[in-house]
Amino acid sequence: MTAAYQSIVGQLKARPELAEGFERFTSESDAPVLSIGESEAERRDGANEIYFPLPANNEQRRIIQHLRVQPGVLVQGPPGTGKSHTIVNLVSHLLATKQRVLVTSHTARALKVLREKFPAELAALCVTHLRGEEGSRATLEKSVQELLQRSAYRNPDAEVKQLSALRNGLEQARQKEDALLDTLREIRRAETDDLMLFGYSGKAQQIAAQLQAQEDQHTWLEDLGDADRDVPLENSEATRLLTLLRSIGDAEVDELSKRVPALEALVSPENFARLVYAEREAARRDGENQTARQHPQYSAVRDARPEARAELVAALRTLTGVVETARRRPVLWAAQAVEAALKGQPGLWESLLVLSHQHLPGLTLRGAWLEETTVGGVDGHDPATLNKSFQVEAKERLRRPPVLTNPGEQRS
Repeated sequence: MTAAYQSIVGQLKARPELAEGFERFTSESDAPVLSIGESEAERRDGANEIYFPLPANNEQRRIIQHLRVQPGVLVQGPPGTGKSHTIVNLVSHLLATKQRVLVTSHTARALKVLREKFPAELAALCVTHLRGEEGSRATLEKSVQELLQRSAYRNPDAEVKQLSALRNGLEQARQKEDALLDTLREIRRAETDDLMLFGYSGKAQQIAAQLQAQEDQHTWLEDLGDADRDVPLENSEATRLLTLLRSIGDAEVDELSKRVPALEALVSPENFARLVYAEREAARRDGENQTARQHPQYSAVRDARPEARAELVAALRTLTGVVETARRRPVLWAAQAVEAALKGQPGLWESLLVLSHQHLPGLTLRGAWLEETTVGGVDGHDPATLNKSFQVEAKERLRRPPVLTNPGEQRS
């Protein structure tokens, strides 16, 4: 691709008869780039006027400004971004400023789309030749004939008058535009600047919100329109009332706006006393629960789902019932075992449980043997009495908590 472009540039340089415009694209220039800034006065000057028949944005206007100070401008963009629209505006402007324009394309379809975008007044001034298009020769002849006819039947005086009328209309339209812009600025300023209107201050929207909020307070003013209505106050009384209203403060206004409720709307003394007691009881319980709120797990319980908290409460109630049942057992060591488990110190009792599981089968067999065995050789004592005494002593030994020792200790 680079070699092809270099070949084209070399052929253009070898053809001195070509237009000067090609030289600007084939050689470098040290000429300084001029500023493209444009003031409002320059925009209104006829020399700097931009003639765009189609709507345009600032970027399209900047292209014309670049063309005034630079030999070439590259405009690029993806499909659908308005390049053909821009070309129509550029060609129209250049024709209006007495310049000649040549538009080329790799495909005839692009030129056909471009031709259809030109306004009817300008399309007749464009000589169009699309290779391969049906009727292209007739279109070319029609364009040439239109140019010849307009050139032959020109009326310079009428054209000057028409041009002057159009410029006057353009100036009037711009003056109207400036007036509308000034009006918009005033409206904007009124919406954003602070205002002071009849005792109200703030932005217009804020004042409107205040008036709307106070609408119900001033509906009585509508009654003043009735001329037959009796006036409740004399002028002096109304003046006195207005003075008093202006002298009271916000606290007094708030106090006066309060209303005493009807007697039937009040609660009965019994219900009131019950509510007071409930409030005090709630405050007392709240104070008692302060310690619970300091527990590290309080936040987890507080943030848990209601279903999870209900399950936790049910589990605690079950545990409480088991603990109370264990504490009431008629053995001395049961209460000690429950307290140790609740404090998280079940090690000793877990060892006892293991030993109990180990020795309980043998003890059970011995107990059964004792139940079936009678005492003999009592040397004159009552056998039944001795047998009962022996069983009581055996049961008493079973109730006593065992003494556990570490495996390394020696029993004395």
